[in-house]
Amino acid sequence: MNDVPYSKDPLDSNVRNYQSVVYTKSSNDNSYVYRIFELSLFFKNKDKIEFVLDLMGVDNLNIKPDSDEIELLVQRGNELISDALKYYAQEKSNLDFQKAALLNINNGGGDRKSGLSLKEQYFNQSIKVSQAESSLKDAEFNLLCCKGLLGKLRPLVEHMLNKDKVRFSVGILNKVPNERLPSSTYSGENSTGFIYIYKYSWSVVTDIVNSIDSIYRVCTPSKDVQVMNSGWKYRYKYCKEFFKKGNFVLRQATTHCEYSDAMAAVELAKENKLSLLGK
Repeated sequence: MNDVPYSKDPLDSNVRNYQSVVYTKSSNDNSYVYRIFELSLFFKNKDKIEFVLDLMGVDNLNIKPDSDEIELLVQRGNELISDALKYYAQEKSNLDFQKAALLNINNGGGDRKSGLSLKEQYFNQSIKVSQAESSLKDAEFNLLCCKGLLGKLRPLVEHMLNKDKVRFSVGILNKVPNERLPSSTYSGENSTGFIYIYKYSWSVVTDIVNSIDSIYRVCTPSKDVQVMNSGWKYRYKYCKEFFKKGNFVLRQATTHCEYSDAMAAVELAKENKLSLLGK
């Protein structure tokens, strides 16, 4: 049962109710994909996330994996890459075979027992070549995805090695590709066994990161002096007060926008009064 108190504010509710995953030996490949998206996006937004989680008094995002989890992710990632390489080699071999058969027919060496003319055999074999080319393209895309997905961990692993001084197995960086996940992975333009979980993971994790970014922005001062003087100096402080751990009753009654706008209006009215009275 979810024990997080109800919040009228959608950003607050989104962050407090989010539960990240931890990849273990018993986790499936969907969890592998999802966790890598989490860790990658969480690492890119590490400072903002830490600020917001500390402000809200929650630790549900699990942004700091230990070495064991990373080792397991890298191990599984390399197994998937190995499988993808075998699949690619198989499809490449099949394409070479189909092309050779087509060339043989073109040179007059068709199957005389088939009952088909050389023209008909050539047409049928051309279809097989096209199908083999398509299968090889899918296999190549799958390989790029497997490498690119694991590659999303590289900046995090480098940081853990060089900055946090985390101890990993020798040569772990050599097992993490320095390649990007193709942008078409999210669009469904190409097929891969993980296409659904890629799109789902990217969507869900991006949504939570965007929520955190929004909270961060409304809880920090603006660099624009005019914006600060127009009331932001009050709004961001009341937003911080709104999101703090103990104010669940406040969050049940209103949103951060409603609360900060109302309180800023009161503060600006006081400011104007004091200015008019010369105080």
